[in-house]
This record gives sequence, structure tokens and C-alpha cells, in this order.
Amino acid sequence: MQLGTEQFDQVATARDMIMRGYINNAVKLETQLSMKTIRTLRSKLTAEGLAKNPRGRQIRQGQSIIKRSEDREDVTILMLAYRSYGGDNILMSVDINALNLAYDTYVLVKSEINRHPVDFVTINDAYGLAQELRSDDAMFEQCASCDLEFFISIRQECSTKCPFCAGHAHGPTQPDSVVV
Repeated sequence: MQLGTEQFDQVATARDMIMRGYINNAVKLETQLSMKTIRTLRSKLTAEGLAKNPRGRQIRQGQSIIKRSEDREDVTILMLAYRSYGGDNILMSVDINALNLAYDTYVLVKSEINRHPVDFVTINDAYGLAQELRSDDAMFEQCASCDLEFFISIRQECSTKCPFCAGHAHGPTQPDSVVV
């Protein structure tokens, strides 16, 4: 079988995505290759030690990714990096190259902050959040207190307030109760 340039590009993209840990459904959505081709490619890459089976089999949405304040901080760092690499085009389609760069940046920053093993947002979680951003189910908000931008998903279960200001006093403080 002879591969045309377009199919070669699709296979190359699929290979890169599989080696990075994307699930088969994400690879299929981005490359339009058949599941049979993707499974065969994953099997060969796994046998060669270049890929491993990813955690989970579904693309999660914001409600199962963003549950705690730390999650809000993590996805904000990741998605701001994604926007920085992908520009305004990420609002119209998922940019895998920009997402990969953003994820690498996120992992590097997270590793520098936490020297011990930590739970990272997965590349598949990043893909799910990028899909939400593309479909207007997520957005960036500007904090009125600290003027930083942060990422929110309309499906997230926790607060949609700025993750960097959460728990910090802004504006007038409440007086302590006085016992008379």
C-alpha cells in the first residue's frame, strides 16, 4: 500500500499522539484514521516500547477534571499556555501542536513547583478542555481583584471564581466579632 502525503501526515500525527498518551478516540477525531489503523499503530508502538496504554478510555469533561481549587489553578496554567501557543485559532478548532506544547510547558512548570510526585492533568484531560473551549463550553475570565485571567468550564463543579484569589481577602474585610 502506498501512502499519499495527506495520509502520511495523518499517520505521523497519530503516531505522535499515541506516543504522547492520547486515547484512541482523540487520535481518531484528529486524524480521521480508522480505529483498526489506530489500534494496530498503538500495538506496534507499545511492542517497541514507544507507547503505553493511556489511563482511561474516555475524553473527560470539565466537571470531572475541575473539582478542587488546585485543579482550577492547574487547568488555568495549562489553558493559558495553550492560548499563548495557539492564538485565537484555538477557539475554532483544537490545535494539537499548540496543545502538546502547552502540555509540555504545564508539566515543566508543575514539576518545578512540586518536586515530589504529583497528579498532573493528563494530555487527554487537556484535549477535553480544548474541545470545550472550541465549542464555547469554556472560556477565559478576567479577575476583577487581581487582574489575572483564568479558565472556567461551564461544566465544572467547583467555584468559578479566580483560583488565584480564592481564600485571599480582597476589598473591605469583615470586622472581627467583638465580645462586649
